Amino acid sequence: MRKFIRDEPQLIVNVTNDGWFLETQASEQHLANAKFRCAELKRPMARSANTGVSCFINHLGEIPTEGSFEARIQDIESGSTFVTGTLPYNVSLLKNPPTTIYAQVGDLFSKACLALAGLWLLLRLLLKRNSPTS
Repeated sequence: MRKFIRDEPQLIVNVTNDGWFLETQASEQHLANAKFRCAELKRPMARSANTGVSCFINHLGEIPTEGSFEARIQDIESGSTFVTGTLPYNVSLLKNPPTTIYAQVGDLFSKACLALAGLWLLLRLLLKRNSPTS
């Protein structure tokens, strides 16, 4: 996804089939992943799910709470995300949205941390092997 980021107005559109999650918490976890994607790329998202959660997410990874918007995502009484309806909403797009560090370098930080942890483990094993036993 990060390879498609441009210095121009952008909206992420996520059309998903969460039907295979059935009525489990997995559809909410899938929604949490979408929120992280918006925050890490600083782009808003329109998310449509045939089952699960359909919503709009802003560039900060937050679901807008204006008016009854939040109540339409989830049936307050039952707690179910399986609600039939529509979600009209005006999405604001920045003319020159920022390009985040993640969009520029991707998982480089994670890979560097993994390499450092592997190097540290290797050094510990070598030092333990070469140390005199008591």
